[in-house]
Amino acid sequence: MARKKIQRTNSSTASRFRELEGKVNPAVNYEVDVEEVPTPVEGEPAYDQDNPDHQPFPFNYIYKIQDFLNDELTYAKTIQILCLAYLAQVFYNSMDQPWEFWEKVVMNYTGVAIGMIISYRLSYQKFQQGIIEQPQLPEFNLLYPVMLSNILAVKYDFYVIENLALNYFTMINIPVVARGFSAVVFFALYGSLERFSLFVSMLLVYTVVFYLIDYINKGEDVHVISKEVMDQDVDLDLVDIEDDVVKSGLNASLSLAEIHLILVILVNMFYHLDSQQPEMVIMQKLLIGLVAAFMVSWPPFLFNQYAGAGVFTLAFYYLVNRQLEPILGVNSVQYLVGEIQQNMELFCIWTGILIFNVIIVFNVNMEFNLRRKIWHFMILVTVMPSLVVAQKFTKLALLGLMIVFIIIEAIRVNKISFLGQFIYDKLYRFQDFKDLKGPLNVSYIYLLFGIISPVVLNDFIDDSNKKFIGLIFLGLGDSVASIVGKAFGKTKFKGTNKTVEGSIAFIITSFISYMAIDHYFGYKTNHEILFIVCLIGGLFEGCLSMNDNLILSLIIFILWDVLEYFN
Repeated sequence: MARKKIQRTNSSTASRFRELEGKVNPAVNYEVDVEEVPTPVEGEPAYDQDNPDHQPFPFNYIYKIQDFLNDELTYAKTIQILCLAYLAQVFYNSMDQPWEFWEKVVMNYTGVAIGMIISYRLSYQKFQQGIIEQPQLPEFNLLYPVMLSNILAVKYDFYVIENLALNYFTMINIPVVARGFSAVVFFALYGSLERFSLFVSMLLVYTVVFYLIDYINKGEDVHVISKEVMDQDVDLDLVDIEDDVVKSGLNASLSLAEIHLILVILVNMFYHLDSQQPEMVIMQKLLIGLVAAFMVSWPPFLFNQYAGAGVFTLAFYYLVNRQLEPILGVNSVQYLVGEIQQNMELFCIWTGILIFNVIIVFNVNMEFNLRRKIWHFMILVTVMPSLVVAQKFTKLALLGLMIVFIIIEAIRVNKISFLGQFIYDKLYRFQDFKDLKGPLNVSYIYLLFGIISPVVLNDFIDDSNKKFIGLIFLGLGDSVASIVGKAFGKTKFKGTNKTVEGSIAFIITSFISYMAIDHYFGYKTNHEILFIVCLIGGLFEGCLSMNDNLILSLIIFILWDVLEYFN
């Protein structure tokens, strides 16, 4: 076959791989002889040397991987991957018998990875056929719910096989029946047959609640994004810009990663709570009653808002009281009143701080970011002393407050009566883009979860200052980082809107605060471990694209706990 000379371009990784741009030696002939490309058959695409699909094996896959990494792997994601790898390494080294779960974990992660590859291939085929605009990749943030839930399950011997099986539900584009079948097969291979029927009911609850969340996750109200919000971390791909007016509100509030983490926590609370702490038992019954009441009240709510609200109130009270009265020995309302009476002084202090904070925030003109972060400071000064003097009542109050916040959010998002409209209008001043991109405002619920999760996890170990992680890292460190970053930040983490200066402020503030806690309460913390924990926390806070209120406390608690294994 005849030979001919072709001229190269620099339009893809494949071409860049073959040519060093900018380093041209005039004495060298860079033209390469290749076999003449035959005329393509009618209807087939013409040969394109920069198209990885037109390259011989294995270069076609090498170029595809390089193109994928160039397009998807930002600096921020690289830092997150390195930090997660460090967490995985120290966790593995801290295990007494790491090989006990090795086969199961490898089998599970391999199956999920294969499913995600198949999912991407299906999406890519739709892209080639012109059905969708671009192939749908698995969400990067899915690493967090998968890793965190699995590490917690293994670390605290918390039903490992069930939590591993739930990983199959992270495979997008795969039919839910196929995902459920994969989970059942995995459980049948490694799980206990005595728990099989219970596991199937877990999958049903996961699936039903997933579709309920997915149904309310899509927004319908258009929000005008103010300049204050535009100065925050706004994703321009999720807004519409018309005549310099930026509009949002029609996107999903919760990502798949957030939904999966929420559902994993919910399912474990429903089925596998084995705690001697009465506050956790109460929280379990409240959650069961809440989800069941939402499901029962949904049909009448579609007919009439007030009818739905009435059905929800009656169903929630009946279901919660029916579960708790045999455990508490009294009516649940009587129990709550009794607890408040026993801690009346503390309850009055909380109420006074809340009223004072509401008056200041709603009546004093202040900068947008400070207006949001003042709630973090309020929780810090309110909850930290309370955890010392009345830990049981404080934990009960925080867990119960989460249920109250979820109900308030349901009233707000549906604008039920004048109360719903009032809350909707008032909270609008505190919403950033993460809240305005869709219908749900979950930042304050996530903040409360981030505060309470280390307190709950602390019950699985000896009492330590790790219960203050949410308060220090979210209530103080994150707030200082945000304020310093907005005021003095110059250098941003590439791929995010957060600054290196803000992360440094986070690390210093968190480290000094914990040193003060050790000095005041007499804890003996290894300062080297504390610095590593604050450093990794600062990197995560600066690079996370997922809501840090939801997962930062979990990451720090796990990391700190496993590092102390080597102390």
